[in-house]
Amino acid sequence: MSMGIGAVVLAAGMAVRMGRQKLLLPLDGKPMLAHVLEVVAAVPFASRVVVIGEPQEPLAALCQEQGIPSVFNEKRKSGQASSVCLGLAEMGDGLDGVLFLQGDQPLITKSLVKRMLEAFYQLQDSKAILVPVHAGVLRSPILFGAHWLKELALLKEDCGGKELVRRYPEHVRTLAWAEPFVFEDADTWEEYLRLQRLLETKSKE
Repeated sequence: MSMGIGAVVLAAGMAVRMGRQKLLLPLDGKPMLAHVLEVVAAVPFASRVVVIGEPQEPLAALCQEQGIPSVFNEKRKSGQASSVCLGLAEMGDGLDGVLFLQGDQPLITKSLVKRMLEAFYQLQDSKAILVPVHAGVLRSPILFGAHWLKELALLKEDCGGKELVRRYPEHVRTLAWAEPFVFEDADTWEEYLRLQRLLETKSKE
């Protein structure tokens, strides 16, 4: 199977609701972002990049440890679109699609990511927008076929890839996923504590 898919990890958010840099908070003995990076490093993507914010040096060092290039988003305060555009600019030409992952989804699994790549290639559709779904709710990460990459690069302000999901529902394809924990994120301190409890539970299984 061809693996002409790029991966962009969005890790430049301002964490306004958390009130602190959440991606460096410890989870199961390592920073939150490291969990996502390990998954991305373990999947044979054609191209990878992490779009980071502040503090630049420790975030870049985490990426370097996993052998994944990082790029600093100086315009991150303008919203997620700037990170999407910056990440796409780092991707090589000729990709079949790009998977966008959130840096604050530390329970994401290699099995989900690999299944998304397989499902995308089975569709054989450059206009496909592949989204995992659990309990009837669309989740992240999202895989965009090559057709959408130019339009993604034109997004403005706080519009992310979900804007295209809303705009072009006829091209959205879903992948049902039974495990809800993989989609958990941490926008607040309470959600971070919940992630800690989930990891503790899983480690005991």
